[in-house]
Amino acid sequence: MTTTITSVAPHHLMADGGVISIRNTRAGDAYEANRRPTTASTGVGLGLPTIGVRPIEPVSTGCSPGGGN
Repeated sequence: MTTTITSVAPHHLMADGGVISIRNTRAGDAYEANRRPTTASTGVGLGLPTIGVRPIEPVSTGCSPGGGN
């Protein structure tokens, strides 16, 4: 990053000016690549039950084969 130093102190620099330019580095690019997920999240992966309303089971309509009377 390139910026303008506006004031100094014995143990730090103050750069209140705007950013002039930003330069990407291999280390920064590798860090960002490692932080990005490569696949979509699948939810809870610890064997815990899901939270929320259960999906509605399909209801069979009509008579079942084989009678029943």
